[in-house]
Amino acid sequence: MLTLAQVPPAGAEQKIFRATLSGKQEVPSVKTPARGDLKMIYKDGEMSYELNVSRITSPTAAHIHRGKPGQNGSPLVGLFGGPTKMGAFKGILDEGLITNESLLGELEGKTVEDLVRIIEAGEAYVDVPTETYPLGEIRGQIK
Repeated sequence: MLTLAQVPPAGAEQKIFRATLSGKQEVPSVKTPARGDLKMIYKDGEMSYELNVSRITSPTAAHIHRGKPGQNGSPLVGLFGGPTKMGAFKGILDEGLITNESLLGELEGKTVEDLVRIIEAGEAYVDVPTETYPLGEIRGQIK
């Protein structure tokens, strides 16, 4: 008797990525009590995300950049684009959906699957600039 395994439909695969953000991971490192975490879920060609921060003051933006640990790189996706959250902030800084149209820089005109490949290669990080640290106060490698 021949038994066939059931194959899930194409695009049904779900992948979860996370990052833990701190000032120590910035390049150069930043001494700050601020922390953050990012959770991303990739499914069916789209990526949902939630970015939480704590003990941070006046965050101005958040981006996913291309770069290995210890390297700075260009933005690939804008997450939080303002307005600046004035004063001390704790909670969800931004949440949403990354689609092909969300991609920037070298990924413009490409697909979210291309972003997934960069993340899986260990070459993507999330960064949160603030008024005090416009180049980034906290950062975390996405895994």
